[in-house]
Amino acid sequence: MHIHRLGRSMSRIALRLIIPFVILAAVAAPSRPAATALTLASSNCPTTGTIGPLGTAWCLRETGLTNRDNLIFMTTIAGEEDGWICNGPDGAGARGLFQIQMSAHPQFDPASLHLCAYNTSAASQISGGFTNRSPWNGYNVGRFNADLPAATSAVDQVLGTPPPSSLLQSPAAGTNADGRVEVFAVGGYGVMFHKYQLAAGG
Repeated sequence: MHIHRLGRSMSRIALRLIIPFVILAAVAAPSRPAATALTLASSNCPTTGTIGPLGTAWCLRETGLTNRDNLIFMTTIAGEEDGWICNGPDGAGARGLFQIQMSAHPQFDPASLHLCAYNTSAASQISGGFTNRSPWNGYNVGRFNADLPAATSAVDQVLGTPPPSSLLQSPAAGTNADGRVEVFAVGGYGVMFHKYQLAAGG
């Protein structure tokens, strides 16, 4: 009987000592910040999978990015970072198309970073609208030249403009059934460009 009472007394003492620490731990435990609301790219930005340089360029364009050099650079970085894959393998705590580091940017929802539109918008926020390139290791070590031709071609297709440093080749013109003339030419990296009249004789 005496032993039983001693056991109860010790239990009460233990509870008195433990409960304050449990409450303190619960209060002090850090919580992940609420996921940042992002304006997402939409119609032309693929959702998941390997989207390639063209899909990446569309995702970037739909965040509002129009500067050709920045579009090319970021399309190239996505190729170097994750092979243009929305939901590819995570490396060293990084997720998605632009390999956003979760430890450095806990404000973003980890699951949503596997969606290309969300990841691209997060990358835009991190880099101040893609003006700061230093968050990406590929830029810091200059490891992105291999993907530059494919990225340039993709961006020029998205912008609908020929590369300024490339001469158009093999031009050809034809007349549509309604009398409008349409001209075709091959630009840099084999991209086809064309211009057409809005009205016959215009």
